[in-house]
Amino acid sequence: MKNHPSQDNRRTESLSTQEIRTVDAAQMAPESPEIRAVEKQLTRCFPDRSISRVLLVVPPDGDANHFSYETCKLGRYPNFPAYGLGVLAAQLRQNGIDVDIVNLNNAILKACRATDNEESFDFSGVVLDELKRV
Repeated sequence: MKNHPSQDNRRTESLSTQEIRTVDAAQMAPESPEIRAVEKQLTRCFPDRSISRVLLVVPPDGDANHFSYETCKLGRYPNFPAYGLGVLAAQLRQNGIDVDIVNLNNAILKACRATDNEESFDFSGVVLDELKRV
């Protein structure tokens, strides 16, 4: 469905009035306030400044409130491999980082299909079990 021309103009005007700021850290002085703020945050999150493990998570396509047991049992929910996360994981592994990928969408669909009735399926329980597993 094509937008009305005036809607397109309004969208362009609102985008053009927003300030978009790009920071190129390579061209900043090491003593700049932005670099100091980033360094402080990194030190707070990663005191040793090394990352040895990363968990990449494919979230469910929706939440429990919007999940349809019947649709899942019919095999009508999409379930694609996490290609992008696989590429990212390969790059991280090449840099010596231990990487796990948890596909919550796949786990939910698989668990749903394995149940005999809707009452025995627990959407949130599947998510929690998968996250505890890693």
